[in-house]
Amino acid sequence: MATPQFQQLFNFRDLGGHATRDGRRVRTGLLFRSAALSDATDTDLEALAQALRIGTLIDLRTSRETAQARSLAAWPGRLLQLELYEQAGPWAPAATLGPGYVAMLQQPAIGARLVELLDLIAANDTLPAVFFCSMGKDRTGLVAAALLGSLGVSSTAIANDYVRTTAALDALFAFRSRQPGSRVADQLRSIPNLMGAPRDAIETVLDFVQSEHGSMRNYLQAQGATPTLFQTLEERLLE
Repeated sequence: MATPQFQQLFNFRDLGGHATRDGRRVRTGLLFRSAALSDATDTDLEALAQALRIGTLIDLRTSRETAQARSLAAWPGRLLQLELYEQAGPWAPAATLGPGYVAMLQQPAIGARLVELLDLIAANDTLPAVFFCSMGKDRTGLVAAALLGSLGVSSTAIANDYVRTTAALDALFAFRSRQPGSRVADQLRSIPNLMGAPRDAIETVLDFVQSEHGSMRNYLQAQGATPTLFQTLEERLLE
């Protein structure tokens, strides 16, 4: 299924197509990741619903972020807001992204929320779906890593997916900088180390999971995930 050409929807891609260690593959056309859908035009949203048949939007942003953005209340399907963290996030003081991501995974509330998100994705009425945050790289990247890792996708492939965000950031920043009240230019000057998607950031996360838990499944089980959840995700998403 070809991805439509969007007008104002950035960092959007299908999570399908990745091979797993046991020789299966993540199905395409079922689960997508993106930057904020509040940037999208009506035509973009129509393409999500009609061309890609997406029925569920999973918004990882905070209530403060959504209040300051275009409302998605008119979406014809399901709109679910599951804040991965509140406000600025526990990793904001970190000097670099990788240790910040690890700090997030070490918080029980965030681990539990990741399991809640995977439970939602595994539900029989969720897919096709898209999950997104503001830029589609930090919260969205961690959810993608947790999901793909739980399915048995290799760390190399997970990192390859993460760094694809880099190619989307220039267009996203250019668009956001033109919006009234934009803080993008200030952020690029003041916290440039947090504004990219370097490979070492997600590799730091994957190394932490491997060294401390042995696998992504083990990490998620420590946060409350069950074997039944993993079995259901495989049934829904693998071929």
